This record gives sequence, structure tokens and C-alpha cells, in this order.
Amino acid sequence: MQSTVEKEIKEYLSKIKNFLICDSKLKKSIITEIEESIYEFAETNGIRNIEEIEKHFGTPEDVAREYLSLIDPKLIKKAVSIKRFILYATVTALVIFVVFLVITYLDAREDFNVYFIDSLPEEISESLLIKIL
Repeated sequence: MQSTVEKEIKEYLSKIKNFLICDSKLKKSIITEIEESIYEFAETNGIRNIEEIEKHFGTPEDVAREYLSLIDPKLIKKAVSIKRFILYATVTALVIFVVFLVITYLDAREDFNVYFIDSLPEEISESLLIKIL
């Protein structure tokens, strides 16, 4: 089989993987099964491009939808719940971090609320020079 077809098959499998909503172990098992079927079909029929594979198996979304219809809905709901929890936890941590940065910035601004003098008046600078010398 040509390397371009193999690359297209990998992209096809990657798209299927993106459409699958389940835990990683089950997703890996499904992708392995599909990959074996595709390579067997490709070798048996002398496939030269991805269009022939899509014509036989369907679009990545269709393939994923077909496999998802066979999975217990509780597993899909669990996977979605876990992803939602991770998303909420990440957003919460990010918000806390931003609030921390804002508070730290405002606190630092208060600590440095002083005036800086670029030059000393002539009388003071002469008296300092006399003391230093």
C-alpha cells in the first residue's frame, strides 16, 4: 500500500477518534478494530485512495455514530460527565489564578506608591558633597 494512502487512513482514523465519546480504553479498542478492518479491506481490494475507503465504510462521523449506537449510553454519559468536570475544574483554576494575579498586582502597586526624585536641589546636593568629601 502506498504511503500517502496510509497517511490518509491515519487521518481518517484520527477523525473517527475525535467523534467518539467514550473512555480512552474503549476508544482505543474501537479504533484498533476499525483500523484492522480498513487495512484488511485495503489490502484485499487494492485500494489506492481514501475515497474508496470512505465509500465502503462511510464518513468518519458516520463510522463513529455507528459504533456509538452500540455502546451503553451510561458509558457515554460517564465520559461526558468526566470531560465536563475537567473543563469546569480547569476554568475554575484559571479564574482563581487570574484573581490571584490581580490581587498581587494591586497589592504591589500600593507598596510602591512613592515618589522618586530625579535630581536633588542644588543646596542639598552641595551639602551632601561636602559631607561625603
